[in-house]
Amino acid sequence: LHDVRLTIRKGFALASNQPQPPLVRRDIWALETADPANIWDPVSLAYAKAIQTMRQRPDTDPTSWAFQTSMHGTYANTPPNVPWNGCQHASWFFLPWHRMYIYWFERIVRSIVQQQCGPADWALPYWNYSKPYPWNTLPPALRAPTLPDGSSNPPYVPAPHRTPRPPPGLHGGAQVR
Repeated sequence: LHDVRLTIRKGFALASNQPQPPLVRRDIWALETADPANIWDPVSLAYAKAIQTMRQRPDTDPTSWAFQTSMHGTYANTPPNVPWNGCQHASWFFLPWHRMYIYWFERIVRSIVQQQCGPADWALPYWNYSKPYPWNTLPPALRAPTLPDGSSNPPYVPAPHRTPRPPPGLHGGAQVR
């Protein structure tokens, strides 16, 4: 069999015959360093910086943060011929839809991580929120207001812009139940 790998450029797949090592997704909680004061490891830091790049792109760019999140779901007015609000819940499409969504989302983020010279083996980390406390809370790297250099952390959403929840909410360390 001929092995054809896909590489992503600006949201479009291009065929490539270059063999690539398999990527391994790691638990974001296991990535944190032994020093509790330092919540940043190369994978989560590269993810945050890639999100920063995605947030700077126009909402109409399929590789932008706004476009990708709106594909999952948004309350914003949907432009014509744009695949927003496509998330499939309460149907058998739930798992295959999310699997494909995460696949392409990871490809977009990974391409940015590579452009920024991030970890060569970068893969989208997962969050196993079915574990007991503290693992069923939003991982610290996603709720920290700042990056190690003091700049704002792109995955962090400050109040009042996040979805209202009873305090303390996920950004405050509340548990997922």
